[in-house]
Amino acid sequence: MISSVKEEIRAYGRSIGLDCIGFANRWTLAAQDDRYEVYRALGYSSGFEEKEQQKRNDPQLSLNNCQTVIAAAIAYPHQEREKIAKQDRGRFAYASWGRDYHRVMSEKLCLLGEFCRHLWSDCHYQVMVDTGSLSDRGAAFCAGLGWIGRNSNLINQELGSFIYLGELLLDVTLDDDDKIADGCGDCRLCVEACPLGAIDSERRMVDARKCLAYSTLNKAILSEEVMTAIGQSGTIYGCDICQSVCPYNQQSRQYPEELWGDVEMRNPYLPFLLSLSNKEFQKYYGHLSGAWRGATVIKRNSVLVLGAQKNEHNRAMLTKILTNEGSESLKTAGRWALAQFDKTSSDITHKE
Repeated sequence: MISSVKEEIRAYGRSIGLDCIGFANRWTLAAQDDRYEVYRALGYSSGFEEKEQQKRNDPQLSLNNCQTVIAAAIAYPHQEREKIAKQDRGRFAYASWGRDYHRVMSEKLCLLGEFCRHLWSDCHYQVMVDTGSLSDRGAAFCAGLGWIGRNSNLINQELGSFIYLGELLLDVTLDDDDKIADGCGDCRLCVEACPLGAIDSERRMVDARKCLAYSTLNKAILSEEVMTAIGQSGTIYGCDICQSVCPYNQQSRQYPEELWGDVEMRNPYLPFLLSLSNKEFQKYYGHLSGAWRGATVIKRNSVLVLGAQKNEHNRAMLTKILTNEGSESLKTAGRWALAQFDKTSSDITHKE
């Protein structure tokens, strides 16, 4: 009976656009290894995570009498489908394309929660997407959606790791799904591709202090090495490098239109972006998940990308950054960007 109910929930989930659903008992989550304490002790933490280990693992601290966590995944695009000139443009990481995934996933999980209320009229539920206390990857692993790869991402054998994750907490008892065995084997492509050496492959953790994705969110003044890596990547929010080389991410599939968004939006024209006020930035880009950190860091990263491109017609605009009001992080990026114009190819080759 329980098995058939789970399949009914899975079928409904697929009908509303959830690509994969798994089930984990509250006790399975509570018994997870104390990975976060090791992660924090090593100094790898970004500071964005829930700091209390018990809250990360015990769903009853989020929903009274929670018995089951339904973990869900939605695959998102990770290859450009339209050609666009790269000059004077940057790009948002794939996870920030289209409509903000927090809203997309939350809406679908709320529909799933109401479906569960049709099955159990007195049940209660709570939705979590990224900002909840639970570890999204930990919950997805416990629910059998995939395994934790060397780059710390959850990898699903069919969907890969370019997937949005979310949870529906229920005060109804359902059986666990089986966990998925590791599928990385001896592969180290992600480790070798990481531009700043952030991946601790043995522990399957990422040192946020070295992670390029985290660096694009960091409001502090960045080191020369990090500014160079951001500029050369062309990405103004996030990083896709370690996932793009993964063998499980080479497949193509159909994605909902709302996850694509506009090609001009996901590859913004940087001189225009830099001209916007904070309010205007939110007007144009606020619907993207990558806008949550605000305009300042996105502008800082845009300056780095323009500096790496070294298009002479941008020199005057970048020079103004040094005299205009703005954060020291932005001005430091401006100085780095202008310095690139004076570097020759032989200088760069010699430095490397």
